Amino acid sequence: MHHLRNELGILSIGTFRQNRTRGCILKDDKEMKKMPRGSVDMKVCEEKKIVLVKWFDNKGVLLGSNYTGVEPMGVCKRYFKDKKEYREIPCPNIVKEYNKHMGGVDLADMLVAIYRTIYKTNKWYMPIFSQLLDVAINNAWLLYRRECGLKTGVDDHIALKAFRFKVAQEMSSYIPKALAENVEPPNRVNQRRIISRPIATRPEAESRYDGKEHFPKITTKGRCRLCVKGKTTFLCIKCNMRLCIQQNRNCFYTFHQKEQET
Repeated sequence: MHHLRNELGILSIGTFRQNRTRGCILKDDKEMKKMPRGSVDMKVCEEKKIVLVKWFDNKGVLLGSNYTGVEPMGVCKRYFKDKKEYREIPCPNIVKEYNKHMGGVDLADMLVAIYRTIYKTNKWYMPIFSQLLDVAINNAWLLYRRECGLKTGVDDHIALKAFRFKVAQEMSSYIPKALAENVEPPNRVNQRRIISRPIATRPEAESRYDGKEHFPKITTKGRCRLCVKGKTTFLCIKCNMRLCIQQNRNCFYTFHQKEQET
């Protein structure tokens, strides 16, 4: 927030998590529950020109800003279950400013949630990528809807779901053409992995294929020198090379067979 205002001249306001205040201690929820509803706790950094405000409504709400704070204090209506009636409670100005300007974020989140792209993956960045795609499509739909209103004077447009289908159809028809025109087909290569430059010196062929004294030994775990796919604890005591022995892959046997090209 300090950087936004001092370097870019941008006024900002937003909510904080309790563990993101960098040592600025405010009253906790248990303490504020004992106080009247609408109670406020505030801390101000004069050097950075940043204010943190905790306002207790149904629960604690923590907000920060680089341009506004508690004053001028206003009021808002809240329903009290015990009294079964609406009453006015104190409401700091920072809360009113936040409610006034946060509508765009809520609208974006709502549109994304309606037709979210489901992307199940173990890669942390792929959900972010799909989120960016959804936001971009929703923004395009909003621009399209605005242009329709400007041209016809009537807000006559296709729905968001139909718009997403249209985008998907256009992209699916364009991509195969682009691939056919600009991308050369990949060369077919042997599916079996071939090690062109072994990272460890291999024994002479005469010693490797003689079939004598090639016994496995348990050693420290290391990478298999034949398939280079996994790690193994088996070591050929004569060749001094780690070779894996598994149910579906026996590199120890394959390595010592002369008819196998590696």
